[in-house]
Amino acid sequence: MKGRVLLALLLVGALFPLATLAVLGASSPVPNVAWQASGLASVPPAGVGDCQPGSYPGWTLVETLFVSAVGPGANTPVVTSSPLVPGFTYLIEASGTYFAGGNSTYDIEADAEYSQDAYQRTNGLPWTDSVRNYEGYGEGLLELKVNGAFVEWGDFNSEHVYTHMATGSGDPLTLQLQIYDIAAYNNTGGLCIAIFCPPDVVWLPPITLTDWTLNENATLPIKFRLYDCNGNLIEDNLGPTLEVNGWTADLRFDPIEYYYIDNFRPTSSGSHTAAVSLDGVEIGSQGFEVVEPGKANGRGRGNN
Repeated sequence: MKGRVLLALLLVGALFPLATLAVLGASSPVPNVAWQASGLASVPPAGVGDCQPGSYPGWTLVETLFVSAVGPGANTPVVTSSPLVPGFTYLIEASGTYFAGGNSTYDIEADAEYSQDAYQRTNGLPWTDSVRNYEGYGEGLLELKVNGAFVEWGDFNSEHVYTHMATGSGDPLTLQLQIYDIAAYNNTGGLCIAIFCPPDVVWLPPITLTDWTLNENATLPIKFRLYDCNGNLIEDNLGPTLEVNGWTADLRFDPIEYYYIDNFRPTSSGSHTAAVSLDGVEIGSQGFEVVEPGKANGRGRGNN
């Protein structure tokens, strides 16, 4: 669980009218920007030192990256993370804003999904998924792409913090911000990316025992603990959910032994799967066999 899925971040192009293009150099300074009209505009992060990742209970921060919006030509730099474990679902946080040109260097401000130009800002108009005056490019303009594809970063967040789940496959996974225009050298700032790995589910007997069966009248206690990416036992109750073949458990948390437990009463023999989710994301599962379906008021036992 200590490995990491390969991610790459790419910012492509910059928004700027053809008639006003000029060679401005390979980078733009980050100003102390303050708008007088409708409050303050965000000061874009200039590097990873400006990034402040969020906190997600049970998830462990494994890497923080800065994706610059500034490039020497049509493309901005590609930032690549360390590899993550294949098959695990990772939380990707994108935060901050940058400036993407327009009628001036600081006209259009954008985050991972939405944008607002100076006219919208001055007139108190909301941030939009489509860039004003550039609607012909579609909603994908100025958005952060994951693995070369557009994703939904969710509803607009006034704090400009968004999350997306990405599952490691063992192959390189690219995270891209693509701006459909002809230059990136007049952009300013960039976005912060934080990668979090999920907690690990450690199942406890009896379902982890290969010789486990059920008595004629049996209920099956399903127990598990949660550990972070570094192998440390999580002693807080994170409120996970447990499902077995469509049945949802009423989990109890033991504050002394730090395990979660509920009793499952099988209604049929055969293969079963217990799956644990945290905040709607599955973080672990365990298969087990039921030899004899349980009935009321029973107990389990081992074969030997």
